[in-house]
Amino acid sequence: MPRPIVNRYIATVDAQGIISTGHAALELQPSIYISQYPAADIDRSPSEFFRILKATKDNDVPSTVLPDYEKEAADWCESDRKIEFHHYNSVALEHFWMNYSLDNRYNLTYRNCSSSVAYALEASLDAVLAFRSERWRDCLRTLFMP
Repeated sequence: MPRPIVNRYIATVDAQGIISTGHAALELQPSIYISQYPAADIDRSPSEFFRILKATKDNDVPSTVLPDYEKEAADWCESDRKIEFHHYNSVALEHFWMNYSLDNRYNLTYRNCSSSVAYALEASLDAVLAFRSERWRDCLRTLFMP
């Protein structure tokens, strides 16, 4: 049964019926690589998927974090997208990761690879715009950035 919202924002199903949620990672060389996985594979069969999609504590499992991109690419595959940020707050990112990585939980809905990267990006972009020009044009460009 087609589920456009689920297929677009949460997971996709291939021709064999296997559910894939995709992956996101963030790297700040040489010290930070954020790539969070469940320590053991999660059953992603269609019958179980909607149960584990609930953001409840009973769906929390231990997580593992890979050490670097080279290890991840060798064990799995090369990334198909790479986005580079040139202006970021590395101190804030390091502080975030030091604290966030103390918690060893993985949850498919609220504490996964994508949410970890999103939180890290939010932390690393903290106050970055304050260092940019105070011109209105820069402010408007930021507001209308896709």
